[in-house]
Amino acid sequence: MRTMTDRRWPRIAPQLIAAGLAALLLTSCGDKRSDKVAVAPTGPPPVATPVTPLTPAVAPEAPIPPETLAVIDTTLAAAKAFNAKALADLAGIETSERRIRDQAGRALDAARRGDGAR
Repeated sequence: MRTMTDRRWPRIAPQLIAAGLAALLLTSCGDKRSDKVAVAPTGPPPVATPVTPLTPAVAPEAPIPPETLAVIDTTLAAAKAFNAKALADLAGIETSERRIRDQAGRALDAARRGDGAR
């Protein structure tokens, strides 16, 4: 049987305190009744005021010069070429690693069998 002194108590303490405060608030406000009865207002409904369109807070940016766009395009093309070359390099590394792993496995098997003389 769990008691309040087990490890779970510090985690549930804030929840118990909040529940106690909520219960106290409900009981303290339960006796108070308003003598005034709210009456819905009669008359014409309020008229909505027209909304003015918002002006942008930030001034529009100046157009990007063509030289900058050309530099961005060449940089992007270089990055794409680098990525393509990196994929080819990684594929070559993967085949080399696979070959090395196979050779290491065969050498380990030969060492276990005692075929080290070969």
